[in-house]
Amino acid sequence: MSGPLLPLPGRLLVLLRARAKSLSALLGIAGGFAWVLHLSGGGAPVDGAGIALRIVALGGAMILGVPLVSEDFRTGSVQIWLQRPVHPLRFYLARLGEAWAALSALLLMLVLCLRIAASVLGWEGADRILEIVPRLLLEGAAVLSLSFAVSAWAPAGGLLLVFALVVAGTVLDDTLALRPEVMAQPWRTLLRAFSHPHTALESITRFASGAAPSLPWDALGRILSYCMLWIALALAGLRRTVAHGGLAAAQGD
Repeated sequence: MSGPLLPLPGRLLVLLRARAKSLSALLGIAGGFAWVLHLSGGGAPVDGAGIALRIVALGGAMILGVPLVSEDFRTGSVQIWLQRPVHPLRFYLARLGEAWAALSALLLMLVLCLRIAASVLGWEGADRILEIVPRLLLEGAAVLSLSFAVSAWAPAGGLLLVFALVVAGTVLDDTLALRPEVMAQPWRTLLRAFSHPHTALESITRFASGAAPSLPWDALGRILSYCMLWIALALAGLRRTVAHGGLAAAQGD
């Protein structure tokens, strides 16, 4: 956990160290999955690296985001963090920003290491590793926002719930994008607002790779609105907890 008196780099380092075991296991799973997929499919190493990075972005956002609120209230450590005169909503918004910064730093470090390895090993299309960076940062922000909301409302089982919502949201988003006739407006718009913005992220990937001539502002706007929607739900959950005495209960443990 990050202490209130540490500078920002120190808080990010403490946050990553606190989740070091889970993140290390995630890195091993991502690397192993990408390697097996590469061997079985005969794909390029760069493509395997891209798959591994996406797994780390998704899993890392869950690992950092799901305990963000629920763990503090469950363990009572919230009374330590809120010793300063700061409103709980502003405090946890800052914690969310720190989690995204820590995840982004981890992803950028991995991208840099993989890019150097690709150059040393002579991988074909090594520059494609850099093209996935915008998608990684935006997808990390999207899943982190969802995890933040789940953490504010669900005291347990958050990881499984976020994973289920991301998978179901991806399938639903693809279905509604490819077959809009299956559901009438405004229900289609409402469901897509809560669904993982997979098609919008794909548009960002195409732009970063040069396949799209201009920045897809509609896709970027959809990703940002998705993040804002789940963050708003998280703040509503926090406000509800504070209003019903959850903060006082945690401080009295």
